[in-house]
Amino acid sequence: MLTVVVAEKTFLELRTVANKFPNVQCIAVSHSSKAATNKWVTALGGAWAVTIVVDEERELYANWGLGVSNSWHLVNPAVGIAARKLWNEEKIWPREVDPSGNRWQTGGSWATDKMGTIRWGGASKSASEIADFREACNLVGGY
Repeated sequence: MLTVVVAEKTFLELRTVANKFPNVQCIAVSHSSKAATNKWVTALGGAWAVTIVVDEERELYANWGLGVSNSWHLVNPAVGIAARKLWNEEKIWPREVDPSGNRWQTGGSWATDKMGTIRWGGASKSASEIADFREACNLVGGY
């Protein structure tokens, strides 16, 4: 459940940035079913300006080089500390996880310019990594 709280924090950060940088298109990709994704996004208060893409087969993940993680990626001490901090400081705690997703799926974040050139990002180094989407928007001209 640790990755779920980090995924929630990441999505909330992306949603905030999407509203502050309206000329940058923000897309979140889910590997759970459409029904599970809709339920999760609704529980978080909606997508706002974020476009949601459902990729149950995880083809987009594979296209960006994201596969299944190892145990250390998901359950190392830093992940536990980060999750505890989210629970204590931001009241983000584990939610029910739909079995259609795969908790071992690695994540990542990228920003491309208008020509499609990658200007920022990469695969997450651990399950506790939360991307700096403000930096990404600034690098692709979202000021």
